[in-house]
Amino acid sequence: PAGLAAARALAIGGARSVTVLEARERLGGRVFSSTLSNGEVVDLGASFIHGCSVYNSVYRAAASLGALVDRREGGYSRAWSERCAFYDTSRGATPGARAQPRAVGRAFELLRRVRVLLEAYVAKLAV
Repeated sequence: PAGLAAARALAIGGARSVTVLEARERLGGRVFSSTLSNGEVVDLGASFIHGCSVYNSVYRAAASLGALVDRREGGYSRAWSERCAFYDTSRGATPGARAQPRAVGRAFELLRRVRVLLEAYVAKLAV
């Protein structure tokens, strides 16, 4: 679990004090609703549940509310890559504006570097 779900799990597990750090000025991670200029509310995130299992708190919440969930492929998005749509949620960005492909590419490159570093670190721990 991530963010608030992890904090909740820690509290249920007996943690006496939990601090959640957010990268943005708001809570919610990829779950984000925005009001358009015409008053319509749109969801800019959480359009899919990544991993349909009882271990996923979002899936459990959706299932308890009777939401229709596509469980094919275990609920994992096969399109999650640099080529899928990413949206700019930075301060001042127009709601629903797509992120620049170059910025998405840089972010994925950073994630690849972090993965390599983490794999090297885990390999050292295993020795």
